[in-house]
Amino acid sequence: MLPDWLDPATLQDVVFGGLIGIGVIAVLVMRFIRKVLLRVVLVGLLAGMGAVMYVEREALSDCAADCSCDFLGFDVDVPACADRIDRQG
Repeated sequence: MLPDWLDPATLQDVVFGGLIGIGVIAVLVMRFIRKVLLRVVLVGLLAGMGAVMYVEREALSDCAADCSCDFLGFDVDVPACADRIDRQG
């Protein structure tokens, strides 16, 4: 379970920052790594990480409506859903 302060909106911002960080690291790898095979492997791993983060970020924007969010297998609490449950109960 993720911490309570990590709601879907905050998690989207964190993932966006991570995507920017992966882009910067990819540029540094392309600039400073001289061996072609190592460069291809590292950039491939970074691209895979970025793709997973982007897909999960898109899923977070859709899941808030039905109050069942998860990020990489971890449940994420949606504050608006908790407020609705408290008012109903």
